[in-house]
Amino acid sequence: MIKKSLIVMLLLIAFGASFYFIGSDMQVVDERYGKEEVIVWVLPLTLVLMNGNLLLFSRQKALQNYYARYKDGLESIFLSFTFLFFLFHIALLYTVSGNSFNLLTLVPLIVGFSLVATANTLPRFKLPEQSSRNEKVHSINQAWNKIIRPASYPMIIGGILMVASILLPEAMTLPVFFILLALTLISILIVSYKKVQSI
Repeated sequence: MIKKSLIVMLLLIAFGASFYFIGSDMQVVDERYGKEEVIVWVLPLTLVLMNGNLLLFSRQKALQNYYARYKDGLESIFLSFTFLFFLFHIALLYTVSGNSFNLLTLVPLIVGFSLVATANTLPRFKLPEQSSRNEKVHSINQAWNKIIRPASYPMIIGGILMVASILLPEAMTLPVFFILLALTLISILIVSYKKVQSI
């Protein structure tokens, strides 16, 4: 309930910031990011659509068992992405108003936090092994359960390093970020492959 309340609060603040932008003397000074209507409304509406999926998922009777099992993990992921989109929305409004801020510095921050949040939540998504009578499904579930925890470690380490990369000089931030992203993905693939081979 707390996570859903935080999501609603972030949505209200995002829309509030958009209404304030339109109602005040603020205007889009830098038009390279798009038209004012798009800049002001696209991210808040994206947040509504994204979190609407969580609401629909929780109301589907056919998916109630899955939702009850993965409720905490799903809400954590949706809250994390809502916060990151919200942060980008506020930064975008600030930038297009003529303030000096490089939006690209948010890319390592957003991707890094997304990886950390996902990695912290992944271990909650364990699939049932014993209840599955189908041998193929059983082996797939077993492989997934063995992979998720080890694969989470490179994601956490890579995510933290990506967030830390924003402290580097601006010219180095994006190159270092892409190197870290590539190394993180390669590490996840290697760890996953080794675990699958050991089954």
